[in-house]
Amino acid sequence: MVTSASATPSDGTWFVLIEQDDEVAYADGHDIFRWQLAAEHEARDEAHAREWAKDLLQTHLPTRRHAPADRPHTRRIYQSSENVWLVVIQESWRTQHFRLSVARLVGRSKVAAPPEPAQPEKRRRRLFG
Repeated sequence: MVTSASATPSDGTWFVLIEQDDEVAYADGHDIFRWQLAAEHEARDEAHAREWAKDLLQTHLPTRRHAPADRPHTRRIYQSSENVWLVVIQESWRTQHFRLSVARLVGRSKVAAPPEPAQPEKRRRRLFG
């Protein structure tokens, strides 16, 4: 679920981004996961984004979590750079993780749809000779 306070934020706007691994399939006895953007929270400014991130580091639970929030778990928080953290949530029976980043929108681009391929000319075939 990606959310934003405004429909079209302007360049320079600060965000708190949450990426997590979501289960997308089950094949050959194994779950298949894919990292994807789970939340995009627009902040007032950089300081607000950092404070919001500090709160989410302690409170956010991955969306595919099947247990209530009050279930016992441990939370390990790794800071990989000034504005990026990896949080590992360990329950008695499984491990989940998510990445949280404070980031500034620096640009956007609109990609035009490719042109429709030309339809081949229909030809009639002769049945005999």
